[in-house]
Amino acid sequence: MSRHIAIVIFLATPHHGTHLAEILVRISGKTIPARTFVAEMIPNSAVLEELNDKFRHDASNLLIFSFYETRETEMGTMPSRLLVVAKDSAVLGYRGEISISMDTDHYNVIKFANSTDANYLKVLNSLKIVARQLLGERPGLYAPLSFEKIEIRLISIDKSAEDSARICCTLKQVPLFESPPYKALSYCWGDSSNKLPISVNQRTVNVNSNLHAALARLSSDGVEFIWVDALCINQDDKEERSIQIGRMSAIYKQADQVVIWLGGAEKIPDSDIAELNEMEHETAPSVTALFAAAQLLEKEYWSRVWIIQELAAASSITVLCGAYTVSWQALSQTLPADLLSSHITSYPRHAHGMIGYYTDQIIKFHKINAFRADRLARKPIALLEALRRSQYALSTDPKDKLYALLGLVFDSTSFIPHPNYSSTKEEVYRNFSSALFENGYPLDFICLRSLSREVSNDLPSWAIDWSDLDDYSAWKQFQLLMSIKVPSPDSLKSQFAIDGDTLTVTGIVVGTILSLTSPFEGDETVRDTGDAPVKVVLNLNGGKRIFACQIHMASNQTKPFETTIPTLGFPVLPKKDGLTTLSLNLKSIERLSIWLRENNTSFVFNDIIEFDASILYDSRPDLLDRFGIDKLHGSYDLSDTITGGMRLAVLNEGLLSWVPPQTRISDMIVYINGCTQPTVLRKSSRGYRIVGVAKVSSKDMPEDSSVMQQFSLI
Repeated sequence: MSRHIAIVIFLATPHHGTHLAEILVRISGKTIPARTFVAEMIPNSAVLEELNDKFRHDASNLLIFSFYETRETEMGTMPSRLLVVAKDSAVLGYRGEISISMDTDHYNVIKFANSTDANYLKVLNSLKIVARQLLGERPGLYAPLSFEKIEIRLISIDKSAEDSARICCTLKQVPLFESPPYKALSYCWGDSSNKLPISVNQRTVNVNSNLHAALARLSSDGVEFIWVDALCINQDDKEERSIQIGRMSAIYKQADQVVIWLGGAEKIPDSDIAELNEMEHETAPSVTALFAAAQLLEKEYWSRVWIIQELAAASSITVLCGAYTVSWQALSQTLPADLLSSHITSYPRHAHGMIGYYTDQIIKFHKINAFRADRLARKPIALLEALRRSQYALSTDPKDKLYALLGLVFDSTSFIPHPNYSSTKEEVYRNFSSALFENGYPLDFICLRSLSREVSNDLPSWAIDWSDLDDYSAWKQFQLLMSIKVPSPDSLKSQFAIDGDTLTVTGIVVGTILSLTSPFEGDETVRDTGDAPVKVVLNLNGGKRIFACQIHMASNQTKPFETTIPTLGFPVLPKKDGLTTLSLNLKSIERLSIWLRENNTSFVFNDIIEFDASILYDSRPDLLDRFGIDKLHGSYDLSDTITGGMRLAVLNEGLLSWVPPQTRISDMIVYINGCTQPTVLRKSSRGYRIVGVAKVSSKDMPEDSSVMQQFSLI
């Protein structure tokens, strides 16, 4: 019969007897003849020992769950209270057996208050494992972790395995704060389509090739216990993932060392790595060490959002790359925080180009190290500040853009009480934005987005899409929003209402868009070149033309301009190819905005130039006083407009505005109460969707609050 049974669940079964049997034997002996089976339940009776010994032979192929009670039961006799089936009685002690405590007495082992009862959930999770076993889903690989004991899993690599060609691991469950010394692995999951088999608890598990290489390296180094997320967390159990992710900071902090795995190092010479390691005790700059460090920074690993928390929490860090080991101290010494500023002069001029080439990678490293320095100094970090500083970082699961930072910040519970992988990305992002506004942050955050983000129905348009903010325009916008000083958070709460996906606000309509130019055309790569032409062609819908010109940044020109721009009209007098050419002595597009401001009264088409200068460098005085916005941070220079592809819009009553490239005719510009900048809105059947932020000259901003309207943003 045992061949037809795969799983057995014992609920407080006295395998090794119970002291209650002794009491019953004494009582029954005085009143009625003792029942034989009661006597056989006395602890360590011969019958139980024989039964357990026989069962041991059949149990080797079984998955066994043994539950035991932890509260004494009211007996109504002497002794008045008794632990009927203690752990030492309920647990058989067989290999692979799963023992689980229940916070109850013997009478209530199978009685549950409701579906949220902790004891019920323990039994339910066990049944889920049973279901997976029967369905063939990684049978018995993961036993439930004890929430009360704060349990984690560690893996140990069996170095004496018979199949030496395959990595063989064993999972061990331990309380986090009673664990043996272990290494916590920080790595990049890599290509999920390239997997290799390993053995975990004698079962085949396929892991990404990058993790396989990391485990092989750690095994060769003789590491005994390792924590690695892909294996130590049951990735198929969303509830467990949510709980364990909330403990990630503690897991990496508790590790005796965090090991960074960067992958292979085929292109870096041994001598360069050796010189890099010598930098741990050197202060003199080394070009060779710098080049080796820069090549390590090219790895995909440094763009992961999860590594920020992993490295910030670490008490000790070492870096593994192929067969090489690099100390974190040597890496930090080679890449000091002032490397891109004053420290660059310590290197010979021929190294400056290399430093410039690796600037983006060096900045990422400095940002990670800054998080680590703040954590070690116990400097509090707010979640919004952490999000701004990690704007560049990537995650496979969009929810992790938020979840990966929770262990670093002091105010996480104000926005996200706990990670929940059962929720969708849309739910997580919407709830976060709701909490942001409920906590008194300015409504301007409704427009925090990539400048060219399309308006879609996947997410409420007022919710921030944290997975799509890694561009220059979003970075500048985030900088501006963080500089806003809200006078009274409570006063802002009265300016909106949130109901599910709908944010209700009030505002004044600036105007409706009647016509649009085509987006500015420009290439961001010309920012630092002195001889690349940038074509700027502005066409009104309907074929009318405001003006057209080709800006050629010629470094050999000494005059600010050579060709006089014709009077503004419809159409502009055409030159070659319909373009008027303007040669400027500019080294980058950024200089163009300064040129516009300096020459804003030099030309006959003053309306456009004055508008440019006003809109890019001016703000409403009342907003400056009220919100404390720095003028420079509050401005868009024309180079940002070019590279961001913004469009010039003509509103009713002849007003002009810069608008995002995805703006359409009939969209409206609204000054929303509680925002410091106007917003482009698009009407839909259920309300209005946000297109993005608009730039309107201060003189055109509405002042009459009597025309305030209500808008349902969806």
